[in-house]
Amino acid sequence: MTKRKQTSGRQVLAVLALALPIYLMMVLGPLAWIADIAGQPAFDLRPMGYSAAEAEALLNALGEKGRALYLWRQIPLDLIYPALMAAVFWTLCRWLESKSQDSAVFPVAALRFARWLGLVAAAADYSENLSVILMLSAALPLPVIVPIASAATIAKSVLTTGVIALIIAASVAIWRQLRRLSVVE
Repeated sequence: MTKRKQTSGRQVLAVLALALPIYLMMVLGPLAWIADIAGQPAFDLRPMGYSAAEAEALLNALGEKGRALYLWRQIPLDLIYPALMAAVFWTLCRWLESKSQDSAVFPVAALRFARWLGLVAAAADYSENLSVILMLSAALPLPVIVPIASAATIAKSVLTTGVIALIIAASVAIWRQLRRLSVVE
């Protein structure tokens, strides 16, 4: 049986260095501009979802200029970001797994679960993106697509929050164990 190569902190930082600029470009760029134009947050920033009436209100408030901005500025960035987010979660969880195995302070199975949960969160984000494209282009009537889009937005938000919670719990447990070890020595 061959031993898998462990993920290093440098690998985690490298993937984070790729994902963070894209995230900041979205949040400080198109998503902020969409909120300025429409006077309300974009679909991506509604973790509790939205109704058909709310979706229609946003689309009307955006107008043609805002829809074009969403479709041609935000969506291209958001087609890159979910994969990068999943890569950050994957590498960070792998790195924490190696630290947890060394100290046996956090269940490795929970971190393995978090890795896969991150992939499902990315899939939900891609589903949300496809749904938003359909809404922006009026390819399907809103009553048909909004429930799917809203469910994808909620799923993305819940899954991402779950992964982050597991990563924080593992980090705190490992940090506490390392602190205890340094006090003992």
